[in-house]
Amino acid sequence: MKQLTLEVFEFEKENNDMGSERVKRKTEEIKSASKTRSIRSDRDAPRLLRTTPTKEELEKLYSMIGSKRKIAKILRCSAKFISNLMKIYGIKTRSHIIPFNPVPSDDLAYVIGVSLGDSSLRIRDRRKVRWEVSLKVRDKEFAEAFYKSVSRVIPSSKVRLQEKLKKGYNVYRVSLHSKKLVEFLLQFRENPQKADSYVLRKSQIIGLIKGFYDSEGYLCIRLERNSFQVRMSNTNKEVILYIKRLLEKIGLKPAIEEDRPRGKRKKTLYYITFHSKYESLKFLTTVGSNIYRKSLSLIVDLIDIGLLSLNPKRVDDRVLQTLKEKYNVDFSSLRCRRSTRNLDSLKFKFSDVKLQKLLKSLNIRNSKELRSYMKKFGYIVD
Repeated sequence: MKQLTLEVFEFEKENNDMGSERVKRKTEEIKSASKTRSIRSDRDAPRLLRTTPTKEELEKLYSMIGSKRKIAKILRCSAKFISNLMKIYGIKTRSHIIPFNPVPSDDLAYVIGVSLGDSSLRIRDRRKVRWEVSLKVRDKEFAEAFYKSVSRVIPSSKVRLQEKLKKGYNVYRVSLHSKKLVEFLLQFRENPQKADSYVLRKSQIIGLIKGFYDSEGYLCIRLERNSFQVRMSNTNKEVILYIKRLLEKIGLKPAIEEDRPRGKRKKTLYYITFHSKYESLKFLTTVGSNIYRKSLSLIVDLIDIGLLSLNPKRVDDRVLQTLKEKYNVDFSSLRCRRSTRNLDSLKFKFSDVKLQKLLKSLNIRNSKELRSYMKKFGYIVD
């Protein structure tokens, strides 16, 4: 019986034209011959494995088919039986591990930066052992940027981008199953200094900082004080010190603040801050962000609306050039101080918390949407 089953695959393998009538006819003849010899009806199907396949036969079948389930279906037995038999015989199966050879690049640096912050590196999931890299966020731009970067880092992997409605708002989840990538990223949480071998150029340093800022950073805007500040936080002091060192490498001047445990939080929180809004502006111009509510675009739109202002004399020359080329901002037409007309028309004080909630809850992504909502809630008057 087993010899006849093997004949089917040998005949199919020798003939390249698998769809020809001759091959189909020959295959049916061999299969029907094996049926009439071994069993009388479908009810007696398990009798096909009255004798256990030898190691040579199982190796030959696996080399031709390459699937335990398909072998089990043909021999009319369970896939578990075939799997256990292959372990006993010591037959090597094909590896399901996705190949991953880390090469320094901007995308890899961004993935490392995100892994130091929001991304989840899970090893166990309920009863099964699963090596998974996942990111669950509310910002679509962030999820799409991480999805593209991971897809470029491991081109052969199956990266998933899912969108779900949770508690009235959309949640985006990027996930990937890769043991090698999880092990690779876990080493940086224990010792961030190891990332130095993968951030060799300035663009790669910027990519890593951008990934961390997208994960753990936020833009603190205080319109009543005409100020804004970039902040990044994490409970791992080693990570914060490493990001600070990278920021100093690209010519920025960050400071570190410490917030001791209080309330439900049992760990000390460390912050990277920029004391001046002009230093924050330099950071947003040099590093930037993929998320609108954390990016330079929001600051430019607030300046355009008239809720923020800058003194051109205190802005760095490179920043002025970037603002003029990329955002078409002409500081010669702007006043050094902001007009009080818009401030007097506010119904209540517009704090940084309210602005963050407005941008996050309404999913504002450009200046047109920002202006329309500001008018609607009475924050600006034409």
